[in-house]
Amino acid sequence: GALLEKVKRFTPSWGASGSGSTDSLKQLCDMFPMLEAETLQSVLEENEGDLEKTIEMFMPMCTAATREEHQKRPPSSKARKASMERPQSSYSRDVKELVEWAQSPDVDVQFQAARALADLAMSDDQRSRIVKVGGIPHLVKLLCSAGDDRPELQRCVVMAIANIALSEQNQGLLADAGVLPPLIELSKKAMAEGYEDTEMQSNLARGLANLAYCNEDLEAMVVEQGGLEPLVAWFKSKDEEARLEAGAAL
Repeated sequence: GALLEKVKRFTPSWGASGSGSTDSLKQLCDMFPMLEAETLQSVLEENEGDLEKTIEMFMPMCTAATREEHQKRPPSSKARKASMERPQSSYSRDVKELVEWAQSPDVDVQFQAARALADLAMSDDQRSRIVKVGGIPHLVKLLCSAGDDRPELQRCVVMAIANIALSEQNQGLLADAGVLPPLIELSKKAMAEGYEDTEMQSNLARGLANLAYCNEDLEAMVVEQGGLEPLVAWFKSKDEEARLEAGAAL
């Protein structure tokens, strides 16, 4: 499909009746439960309520994702090897479009793209597609440019990076793209006294854990660049999820 430079925020004529747009969105949510309703609604609006066109766009990139269990930790080495040997689809049009949306000057479009990529990256197949279309450097760039005034965007980008790092072969690609300095800088900010975004802390801990999983070189880099201190601080957190994620990383 054509590149969407901006997802428009408007009340389209097709939604004037109310029930039609609601029914279309409900059908999309039922078909693609791994994607957020706001992501589906944004694309549906851009397609001026054309449900068939919207389904056609999402179907290829979501079929594989529905087959995968959501993962919090990397699989065993045997499972990772099997996933690497599994043949990958060459069809990457729609994932490529999401990566292009992540480069939009509109922060709302960036957010929708990052959230969708984070969801899709839970799947081995989709991680491969995201990497194949050049998604890693664009996500790292987005991590560097996302301001502290858009924590929801930062959270989604960090989660996308954490999920991409579930595949061992992507760890080095992420490191080569320069992901560690901005990730650790954000981690240091997130350990400051009075910082209350425990979801961000959990995402950051998971990202550092997945990046360094079974990789001694990256483990050393995380420690050398100051990533250990935030993990130790979060391990003492009152928030259970942040504490568990930090513990797994340590």
